[in-house]
Amino acid sequence: MSWQPMRLSQPKRGYRYSVDALLLAAFAARFRPRRWLDLGTGCGVVAAHLSAYLPESRGMAVERQPELAAHARTNLAAAPVGLIEGDARTFPWRREVFDLIACNPPYYAHGSGRLKKDPVAAAARHALHGDLVDFCDALFGALTPQGRFCAVLPCTSYERMEPRLVARGWFPWVRLWVRPFADRVPNLVCFALGKTLVDRPCSGEMVLYRAHRLFSERAHDFFALRGDEVPIWSEDHSLLE
Repeated sequence: MSWQPMRLSQPKRGYRYSVDALLLAAFAARFRPRRWLDLGTGCGVVAAHLSAYLPESRGMAVERQPELAAHARTNLAAAPVGLIEGDARTFPWRREVFDLIACNPPYYAHGSGRLKKDPVAAAARHALHGDLVDFCDALFGALTPQGRFCAVLPCTSYERMEPRLVARGWFPWVRLWVRPFADRVPNLVCFALGKTLVDRPCSGEMVLYRAHRLFSERAHDFFALRGDEVPIWSEDHSLLE
């Protein structure tokens, strides 16, 4: 399939979505879920792309910030995706309703770094209302036993957070380390967590850009769901070729 990022509604100032949302959508789509949730959808970027990747799937998106939910409502108007405006941690989810949960969480811990003056951007960047571990805990029962929880984080944040996730019964299955350029170390990681411990998580690596704002050929293939950058675990824990 060919690929181009969608033109989507978003705030003119303050919060603006970035390439990490596009990476997460393409990463999560490779698991081919039938029922999925985009947790903290923001403007609906991940949900819109997941729905386009997986037209036969059924999706839900949840966003607690009304300003961003309004943009998501516009962006998802033509997609078969339900939108909930509220806090995902307290919503009464049915048990084992999703095959996959995707989350592009706030990158910065509450109290760390410089807080954005814009309150919408501040809540999107800083964990003012919970971090990834909190979201995983709240949604544990809503994911099927063989389901995946997919997210994207800076590598340093993921490495600090992984022991907390494992302690709560979330085990790494797949990791994709993303280098911004060929001569740089990875700065982002897309990862999939499961409820079952595996002997050795699958790992892949990808260079995102060949030049400033120009995606590499491998990145184009990744976004178009071509190539084998990410070995994926199937439901019976064998590898999908």
